[in-house]
Order: sequence, then structure tokens, then C-alpha cells
Amino acid sequence: MENVKLRKMTAFAAALALAAQSGMAVISAEETENISAEQTVSEEGNDTVTVEVPADNEEQSVTKDDSEKDDPMVKFILKSYYVDRNDDGILSDEELSTLKRVELNGNYFSKPLTSLGILNKAHVSYLTLTNMSEFDLELLKGLKYLKTLEFMGNTSVKNIEALGELDLDLITVDTPDSEGCIKAEDVYPYIKCEDITIEKGEIKQLLTTPNYDSGYAYYSSEKNTVFQFTDRNSVLPLERDVVGSSLVKPVTSAFQDRAFIYGLAEGESEYTLSDAKGNIIGKAKITVTAAEEPNDPALVKAEAKLVKVLKTEVNEYDDYTAYILYDNGILCTFKDGTLKEFQKNIKDAAINKDKIYALSEDGVLYRNGKAVNDKTEYTVKTASKDLNFILCSDDCVRCVSEGKAETILDNVKSLDEGFGTNHVITGIIQDKDDVTSIVYRDLDGKYVMYPLTVKFEPVKITFQNPTLNGGLYYVLTADNKVYKIQAYFPVKNIPGFDNLSETKPSASVSLFTENVKDIYRYLYLTEDGKAYSFGGSEDVYDEEKIILDEMSEYGNIEITCSDLTDLKRNIIGKITKYSESYYSVRDNEGTERYDFIENAKPFTHVKMNYGIYKHGDNKCMLIQRDDDTFWKYVIETGELSRIDEAINGSEVLTGTDPEPEKSEPKEPSENENKDAETKDETSDKNKESGITGDVSGDGKVDVTDLTTISLALLGDLNLTEAQSQVADINHNGKVDLSDLATLRQFLSKKISSLA
Repeated sequence: MENVKLRKMTAFAAALALAAQSGMAVISAEETENISAEQTVSEEGNDTVTVEVPADNEEQSVTKDDSEKDDPMVKFILKSYYVDRNDDGILSDEELSTLKRVELNGNYFSKPLTSLGILNKAHVSYLTLTNMSEFDLELLKGLKYLKTLEFMGNTSVKNIEALGELDLDLITVDTPDSEGCIKAEDVYPYIKCEDITIEKGEIKQLLTTPNYDSGYAYYSSEKNTVFQFTDRNSVLPLERDVVGSSLVKPVTSAFQDRAFIYGLAEGESEYTLSDAKGNIIGKAKITVTAAEEPNDPALVKAEAKLVKVLKTEVNEYDDYTAYILYDNGILCTFKDGTLKEFQKNIKDAAINKDKIYALSEDGVLYRNGKAVNDKTEYTVKTASKDLNFILCSDDCVRCVSEGKAETILDNVKSLDEGFGTNHVITGIIQDKDDVTSIVYRDLDGKYVMYPLTVKFEPVKITFQNPTLNGGLYYVLTADNKVYKIQAYFPVKNIPGFDNLSETKPSASVSLFTENVKDIYRYLYLTEDGKAYSFGGSEDVYDEEKIILDEMSEYGNIEITCSDLTDLKRNIIGKITKYSESYYSVRDNEGTERYDFIENAKPFTHVKMNYGIYKHGDNKCMLIQRDDDTFWKYVIETGELSRIDEAINGSEVLTGTDPEPEKSEPKEPSENENKDAETKDETSDKNKESGITGDVSGDGKVDVTDLTTISLALLGDLNLTEAQSQVADINHNGKVDLSDLATLRQFLSKKISSLA
């Protein structure tokens, strides 16, 4: 179309001009009565207006009102936002519907706005007012999609009471103390503090306004907001780092104004929202109701125990595939909701460079199902945890790359399980002459052994203070000792640190401690079950966290597990956070809530979670129960189902199982009866120590007793009267799940005694 500029004229004169420009015959005054409103040019408005004249092959029409043609907001939008996708200079309704976030900056507008004009047709949900002078908040009533309002810079407003008529979810104020600028306390009367209802055991986010969004704003310490709870026996505020990566403590928040709360017990509580200066923003009530009845599928007799779950990275070829290894040697795949057998006779597996590495019982390493080594030449004796470095039967250490194994060292007897994970110190080996050496890569990229003055068989390394060319680390040995090593080696190709290539290899070794069962990052676990940091203070060794962390390191599992504690810092459960900012809560008895899943009920006897995976067009979460069965919870539908019957058996152990066939008792012979009595007496004698929790009768309470009680509850064995007495930890006259849960707490050092 071409534009025609016309002076102020009558509708009839405008029609004549349009007709002349388009080559049409001149129409009479009477015929103008048939011209529609869109074909007339208003007699009101400015001296000059713009109308659209159709080309020869277009239907004649004039579609824009004068009010839009001279709307300063049109010019602002065309200049500031790429909304006019077809570059025709006209903002259609469809184009305006894509405009959802707008910043009005007073540096652009020469005088206060009296109208938002065409902006009222946009779908603006987030509006920022920056350096706006005397902005009339009444204008915002035309933005029907507006939910978030932000004041920034030297912004002053009028008619602030209009905020009370807007349905806003979020208001933020980040202006200076300049006279006339709107202040945070000015908007407090219009901030929502909503009542919230929560079930016992449930976690919810307590949302209020003003809110904090780290992607768009930054609050100084003067603009903090503080949550205060009048009755913490009903509601427990949760710290930010427990349930989200971008939150801090809600009760004394430093850079945010939202909180997560946990339904601690049934009852009512009140929270007050204040700013950092003590000004009251608002109050609301929190009600904790009774917990929902959980899903409680029967436990089953497990034929195989789940060892680990690995997950491929999401890419265009293979997204959300899980590899699941069982202790019977079966490696399975889980994709799009289905569990299938992948390989048999497998003793270890890892995800390495988006490929599944599997080590068989007979010493063959597979990469995506294809053998890396020929066992007629050599077999794999041991390997690093990522299965990228293998110690072979010919005493050579090989590095696997692109499906091929290249020899890097020979005459090796053992190597640590973390071999190859550090950029400077590749690892530690012991050679056939029992000499222990640090392995590093020299300036030519070759693997070099640096002998130590102490001989030991390495098992695991944890780096405490890594540097660009070495650092401090600790080594766990096969004889349960821990050595402290400070070492430095030459490295190259580090910009700005050319002198590091001149470093002379060095290492000092000293015995740190003995009788150590395991080390992990900054912790070590002694053989008597106590955990300490390498700094010397007593700490907590959480086996579940360690398992998940190692699966994350060697199998792309993006999941974290944190303790849920009550107000006295007692551990009352766990919070599991998934890769997509979902989180679930599990109490000490193993009942877990998945409040992010639609129609989900709490699930009992949960042992561990393994993240979120593809399930057709949906997603599901994988869950392991105490009986080692594997389940999926579909996020979009709330569908819960077991997926491993073919792998792990399905013999249900409940009171409704059919009675076993009865047979007539056989009278024992004299010798048989005597032998049986002797055996029973010996057995009872061995199993009677009188120590609460010592079901095995060996004089100590350990994981063997936990396993025995578990098997008894599953129906796999019967406890003697003496065993039942010491297994009744809670002294309620029976052995049940509460005894098992208490024993688990004791063994994990969450409680100090079983008394």
C-alpha cells in the first residue's frame, strides 16, 4: 500500500481524493452514504493524518484511527521492541499479543504520559517503570494481563491507591532515596500476604510481594524482607540452599523475600512479613492439616539388588535414557517408560563421554555393547570408577579412547579407583615391586611415575586443596590407613602461569590416621562407624548422599539430597531436589511426598530416588523402595507403577499370601531329635547377647542386624524369641517397621543410642 497525506477535510472530500488517487470514477454526494466508517477520514485530529490507499489490486480501506497514528507509544514500541515482524510500520493485534514485558523509561518520554495508548492492546504481564516522572498509576488499569510491576530509578507516581485495584502478583521497588521517588514502604499497603493451607509433611513455597527475581533485579541489604512465624511447632521455615539453588534463609533473608515452609504438625500458625527496618508489610495465616493417606504397595521378595543407576546426557540422538545395573549382573535400559535387558554378566558400569561402559565378570570391557578388549590377549582386573582407565591381566594400565585401549603404564599391581580424575595428579599406582608412585603427565603429555618414600596399596584419593600444579590430598590404602600428601608437578598451557612448567616434581608423605573404612571429599569414616572431617571435627557420613554424588559424577544423575531437620536440629527426614527444580520430602520412616506430581500420593518404604526421565511425551521419576524394587511416577499424570518384575521378581509378601501346603509331621528318630536339639541350643546361644538391636548375637549392633530385621519383616526368616526381644527396639511388644527405622537412624548416627 502507499500512504497519502491529506489536509483537514470532509468525509466526502476525502472520498473524492481517494478515488482520484486510485483511478476510480468520482462518486456523488449521495453515494458517500454507502462508504463505511473505515473508508472515511475523521474530520477531527491533527492537520496532517496518514491514511492507507490500496494498490490497484487491493481492496480500498483505511484501517487506522487517528488516535493510534499519533500515539507516541506506537513510535516507542517500534523503536524499542522487535514486534513489527513484517516491517510494515503497523502494529497488528497479533503482533501486539507477543509483547509481554515492557520497560517505560522516562529518558525517552519528554513529558509525563497521559495515556498508554496502544500498549493497552498488548499482553504485557511485566512492566518496569524507570525514571518516570509523575506516572499516573490509574493508567495501569488498562493493562489487563499485568501481574508484575517494577519501579526503578528516579520514578515518581501519583494515584498510588490505584495499586489496590490491580490484580498484581509481584511489586518491586528499587529506587534511590531522592526526594519524590516512590519508596518500598509506599507499596506495602498493596502487597498480598495470602493465607496458606498445607498438609503435614508437605513443603510449599510461601509467595508474597514484593518478590525477588535474581534474573532481573538485585536487592541491597536495606531492601530485605523478613518472615517471622509466631508458632513454629506447626510450621517449619526451610533454608534456601535446601530446597532451591537461588534462595537463602527465609527467616533472616539476605537477598530475597520468599520462604519455603514444611508442615511440621497439625495446627495453625501466623507469619508476619516485615522489611529490614521492621516495618510491617502484612500478616497471614498458615494452617497445617492432617497428612493424606499414602500409597502403600506391598513389599516383595527381591531376587536381585539394584546397584546403580546411570543416565545419558540429553542430546539429539538419545535423551533421558537410564542404565540400571543389578547385582545379578543384568544391565538394563530404561527409556520412554520401559525397562529392557541390555547386557548380562556385568559387574560394573559407568557413563563416559555419553557412552555406556560396562565391565563384564570375565574381564571384558564394553563400550555401547561393543568389546574394547579381546580376552584372549588380556582381561581387565580392575578399573577406575569411570572405567576409562583399566588395569589389565598383563599388568598394563590402559586408557580407553574412542573404543580403543592405549597402554600408558606397565608393571603395575594396583591403582586407585579415582585414577584419571585430576588434571595434574593422574593418580597413584603400586608396581609389581610394591613401589608406590604418583602418576602425572609431563610437558610432552606422557604418563610419568614419581616414586614415594612410603609403600602402600592405594584405594581412593580425595583432593582437599588442589592447585594449578598439584596441592594437598589424602589417600586411603588397602590396609585402612590414610596418608596425607603434598605434591607439585610441572604443567603447561595455563595462560598467565608460564612459570609452572619449571616446577620440579616433589611430594611429601605422612601418615594421617589409621583404622579408616572410607574417605569421601572432606570426610573420613572410621572402622567403628564415626565420621570426621579432615580438619579434625566430628561430622556426619551420609551414605545416601555419597551414593548419589558418585552417580552424578560417573553417570550424569542430576540430583541432590539434603537433611530435613526440626527446630532443634534433629534430622526428621530428607529433601531430594531434582534437576528441574522439583523437590520431594521423605520422613525417617521412608514415606515420601511428591507434591510436584499431579494427583500423586505419598509413597511408603522409599529408599532412594534417581532423577527424572523421558516417558513418551511426558516425564517420570524413578524410585527404589526398601525391598529394592523399582518404580516410576509419571509427573504429568500421577501414575505410579512398578517396572522391574521381570528382573527382580514379584513374590508379594503380605498377610494375604496363600497358606503353604501342610504335610503330616514326621516323627524324628532318636538321633535326629538329639541333633536338632543340639543345633537349636547352639544357635540360640550364639544369638543371645542381650544387647538391644544385636539380633545376630555377635556382641555388636551393625548393618547385619539391620538386614536380619528387614528379612524378618519381609518373611524370609523367622526370629527366635531371644532375637525378637532384642529386635523390639521400641519396646512395644512386637518387631515392626518402627524398630527398623530406629535402627537405621542409630547406624547412620542420627541418634546416639537405642536406649
